[in-house]
Amino acid sequence: MITRKNISRETLLKLKSGDAKAFVEIYDAYHKGIFLFIHKYLRDDMSTEDIVHEVFMKIWEIKERIDPDKSFIAYMYRIARNATYKELKKRLEHASLDIFESEGTEPLATESLEESYQAKEYDLLLDHAVKSLPPQRQKVFVLCRQEGKTYEEVANQLCISPYTVKEHMSLAMKSIQDYMGKKAGLSISRTAFICALAMGML
Repeated sequence: MITRKNISRETLLKLKSGDAKAFVEIYDAYHKGIFLFIHKYLRDDMSTEDIVHEVFMKIWEIKERIDPDKSFIAYMYRIARNATYKELKKRLEHASLDIFESEGTEPLATESLEESYQAKEYDLLLDHAVKSLPPQRQKVFVLCRQEGKTYEEVANQLCISPYTVKEHMSLAMKSIQDYMGKKAGLSISRTAFICALAMGML
């Protein structure tokens, strides 16, 4: 998960209105955390820095849509996750094409690869998996993973212990992994990877 920083609501409002100084402040606060998050997947500095640049450009492009009353870190995390997923998918496609070409075989159609690895399909499946959780567990998961709150913050909000929050998260991730494996017919290893990428656990 990207490191949490204290970016004020006022700074987010300034960014929303197009203030370049506010953008620089946010860049300085989050650049390192986003870099480390993406690097865990891509494993090379140059590609990681390219994706980090893409993430911040995306934030600037859609700054008017930022809601300063919602978790900005969760918003950035989703953008970073999606950009990383696209890069990994691109690498997978290139690797598949290289294999076919080296064997002198006609490569698969691009449409087939797109259909197989569309991030939207997995996002929809993940959403269904989350909604299948028991109410309290679902609430804990949403607060932790989709709103970017810490275990301590969730514990205080729900009047439970941080240990209970941790237990809910552990059970939630297992349930989601099982759900996605059954519904999508994925192998356990690939299911675990998709869940981890979607939830920021790797």
